[in-house]
Amino acid sequence: MNSDPLLQLISLASGYGKKIIVRDISLHVGRGEIVTLLGSNGVGKSTILRTITGQIRPQSGRLRYIGRDISGLPPHQIASMGVGYSPEGRRIFGNLTVYENLVVGAYRLTSKQSFQDNLNWMYTLFPRLKERNAQEAETLSGGEQQMLAIARALISRPHLLLLDEPSLGLAPVVVQRIAETLLQINQTGVSIFLVEQNANMALEISHYALVLDNGRIVHEGSAKQLLEDPQIADIYLGFD
Repeated sequence: MNSDPLLQLISLASGYGKKIIVRDISLHVGRGEIVTLLGSNGVGKSTILRTITGQIRPQSGRLRYIGRDISGLPPHQIASMGVGYSPEGRRIFGNLTVYENLVVGAYRLTSKQSFQDNLNWMYTLFPRLKERNAQEAETLSGGEQQMLAIARALISRPHLLLLDEPSLGLAPVVVQRIAETLLQINQTGVSIFLVEQNANMALEISHYALVLDNGRIVHEGSAKQLLEDPQIADIYLGFD
């Protein structure tokens, strides 16, 4: 992987209260990379993202971002360093319009011009959101809500975009559209750390991938290697 990583997890253990969910997790996200963390429900994928974003304090190990130890920093401080986060379940503000949701996501921007430029970028990436600009978010389709959740995390132009299950519950055609958009985002220089169960989609667009099982990394390698390994595909990835 990239020798100058944007994000590093070093022997990380994390959980809730006295219950440790993930332990001895070490991984890197390099600058300009898409890295995918695969695994079934309940193995600790979301716990890792919540730890990176400061919602959970690590119980041991270290988190480094752009060369700085961010272990234990509060969520707002980590976000202000250029980390965007789209959580599982989207968690958009249903009673706000598409535009108002994007305004909420743009709190880091310091000028009206930068907001307008980034808003135009979001509407280029997600034309459907431009069409739904004045529509309340709760009236959007599931795919449109996921697009909005990603756009809200992206509009502040983070260096690192964290995505938790962006394909969950979506039709295959929508999943493919989102995958294509993630590639476009990555091509602008944004690094992406993607947590997914949809192994086919995730591995098609990723540079590197890891498989999490029972709170530990059990396999890792280039996305191409994992796609071509029949044992890994059969046991962990859920496709033939």
